[in-house]
Amino acid sequence: MTDAIEVHDYAELLEALRKRIVFLGTSMERLDDISGLPSRYVSKLFAPMELKSLGKVSLGPLLGALGLKLIVVEDPAAFAAVRRRLVRKKYTGGKILAAEKNIWRRKPALARKIRHLQLLKQSPRKRREIATKAIATRWGCHAADTSPAKGRRARKR
Repeated sequence: MTDAIEVHDYAELLEALRKRIVFLGTSMERLDDISGLPSRYVSKLFAPMELKSLGKVSLGPLLGALGLKLIVVEDPAAFAAVRRRLVRKKYTGGKILAAEKNIWRRKPALARKIRHLQLLKQSPRKRREIATKAIATRWGCHAADTSPAKGRRARKR
């Protein structure tokens, strides 16, 4: 089997790999051993009712065990159908202000001003909700356990 097979979707990829297994005349258990995949994994990949699917972990080892490689080639007919719908993006690789490293460390006054404006736009209730959520995340407890009312009751006792 040295002929190239065109594949346009996942089902066709699986069918091409099945054909390769049949061509090699090897067992799926042997492919498990060679690829380093768990026992009976290849059988689950090619079962009539799919139990497992090829993913970023299993695709490479399976291709290696089958002695295959994938080549990505432009499909002129498919590209012609979508070409007009593809729009060039405006950003083409220059620096983005937000992506620069340590922008807030280099401009702490700007960072303070932006944070101050953010706080002015938030109600006290919203700030309390954010703080409650931060406490719950930091200490790994439920938000209900950190409510201010519950804390006051606990201290009065």
